[in-house]
Amino acid sequence: MMRRSLWRVVAVALLTCSTPCFADPPPILDVETLFRNPQKTDFNLSPNGEYVAFMAPWQDRMNLWVKRIGEDTAHRITDATSRSIDGYVWTTDDRLVYRLDEGGDENFRLVSVKRDGGGLIGLTPWEGVSAGIIALPLDDRRHILISHNKRDKKEFDAYRVDVETGESELLVQNPGHVTGYFADHHGVIRLALQEEGPNVRWLYRDAADEPFKSGIVTKSGVISPRLFSYDSSTVIAVSSLHRDKGALVELDPLTGREVKILYENPDVDVAAPLKSDARQMVTGPSLPTSGGTMFSSTSAGSRRRRTLRQGCRDLRFPSTTTMPLKTAMW
Repeated sequence: MMRRSLWRVVAVALLTCSTPCFADPPPILDVETLFRNPQKTDFNLSPNGEYVAFMAPWQDRMNLWVKRIGEDTAHRITDATSRSIDGYVWTTDDRLVYRLDEGGDENFRLVSVKRDGGGLIGLTPWEGVSAGIIALPLDDRRHILISHNKRDKKEFDAYRVDVETGESELLVQNPGHVTGYFADHHGVIRLALQEEGPNVRWLYRDAADEPFKSGIVTKSGVISPRLFSYDSSTVIAVSSLHRDKGALVELDPLTGREVKILYENPDVDVAAPLKSDARQMVTGPSLPTSGGTMFSSTSAGSRRRRTLRQGCRDLRFPSTTTMPLKTAMW
């Protein structure tokens, strides 16, 4: 009887305070706010660390801007108005390459531009051709590795392109159904991914003058290569083979054997490796979480954030989430 009376008291209390006892529902966002362009995004330092590039709106389209570290004014170096710039990379200290789909048909073009906005060079200026960036060799910043489908609209070939002149050299002609290329840090394409229905075959070679050898075959998406190790002996990949979550691993590129597990988390998939070209090492994992992307804490990352803060004092950069040293660092 006592217990029944207690439940009546609780029920009455909940009913009488249902409105004031709970917080107001969050405001409903309008469509314009939900889909509007960010004010500034996609920050990258120049190779010498003296400039910072970023994306910001101009005439309702995302364009590329460059700012010298320590100065207050940023300069817009592109004038895209029909479509937003899709992405960009620094090549030399003086040049950037950006990707743009002008017609909305997903035929992306690559354009080289000086950091002051001059010296425009169309690296892939052809109609009906789509292009993408493969890699930037560490010891040859003047050249960039790209792929495009000018020869055959169904197949992408790999090229080395001079960002100062636009001159191009064929590196790999697609043998058929290759959908991705991976180069080592010296600019040698060592790995190609060939689709075979629901499967992916790895084609591997040790040097540029050698033929590709047939390697492992996996289900699409089970093992995703990200980059070569800095000594070019292994491939750093995200693998969910024989595990519930994608782990960051080192693989033998020909046999697919796991040489080392770099990082795994029982709760989330690893998104990608973090790396330092200056120290020539993988520095940690990038983990997607409900609150965004969580990165490992490294001294190199701290220095980079300090430089970005110095160049963009009007922006707030989130601090890095520190993970346990034995699991986040190696």
